[in-house]
Amino acid sequence: MSRFLDDQHNRTGYSSDLIREQYSDLLSRTLKPGVRIDLPGSAEWARLPDDLKNTAVICAAMWWVDEQNARIDHLAEMDDLLDQIAQLDEALNRLIERRASIAVSLAQEWGRHRPTFAQLEAYRNSHPDARPVDPEAVRRWVETGSSTHRLAPTAPTEAKGTNAA
Repeated sequence: MSRFLDDQHNRTGYSSDLIREQYSDLLSRTLKPGVRIDLPGSAEWARLPDDLKNTAVICAAMWWVDEQNARIDHLAEMDDLLDQIAQLDEALNRLIERRASIAVSLAQEWGRHRPTFAQLEAYRNSHPDARPVDPEAVRRWVETGSSTHRLAPTAPTEAKGTNAA
């Protein structure tokens, strides 16, 4: 739904051309060069003949319809612009989030919390009693995801304390 337009504020459904067409006979008789038509409701308008009064009201209605339709068209354009701004805002927020994520990742000192290869080598050389790498354990790890020996499945044991008759 529109931000500015609702059921009460849509196009009037009329145009000044439709009004002009409906009252073409009256307008062609009364709208002549040099004929002054005053604003409806004014004292001068009250003194006009009925045809000119009607013409003044019709001209005011055509002006009002054109103004309302232009205003509503403007509001519809504003809605379109606001939708475009919202889409750009969403795209900008996604870009900012992506760049912020990259910036955070780049700012981390990922190697700070683990020893370097040189430090590991120095540790291994200074601790000869450190556990050596067991190739068999490595093979088991690759195959099973665990370096422990697999135990053969055992038969289920009966619960203790039950009376078997």
